[in-house]
Amino acid sequence: MRREGNHEIPAEVREFLKGNIESYEQLEILLLLRGHSDQRWTPESVGEKLKLPNPAAAEALDQLGRRNLLDVGVGLSFRYAPGNPNVAALVEGFVQAYDANRLGIMNLMNTNAIDRVRTGAMHLFADAFILGRKRDKNG
Repeated sequence: MRREGNHEIPAEVREFLKGNIESYEQLEILLLLRGHSDQRWTPESVGEKLKLPNPAAAEALDQLGRRNLLDVGVGLSFRYAPGNPNVAALVEGFVQAYDANRLGIMNLMNTNAIDRVRTGAMHLFADAFILGRKRDKNG
């Protein structure tokens, strides 16, 4: 019997996912470019291949590039090229976990998204009190 829970996903994969993959677009793009690492991609070519709007593809490519997962070339072309062997090993572990437990990865992505929203709301709430105190002292 195969179980599809988050507990089967290795801790390093969970951390990689939490810190690097925020959207399904990023997930699909990373998998696509990793599978075609000899090829350069533009937001338009990725959008066409994955049926994504070009702005969404461009944003996801940009985020993955900033996270040192892609090589960003001249003219906004991208290629899968992790910045160092440790990052490459994390991606490979992530891909193996995804192949073995897609539902678990999707559940974890949903959990991470909810955590980001909660954290953002807590910071916003806390900032409202800080700004209120500053106003009281200055006003």
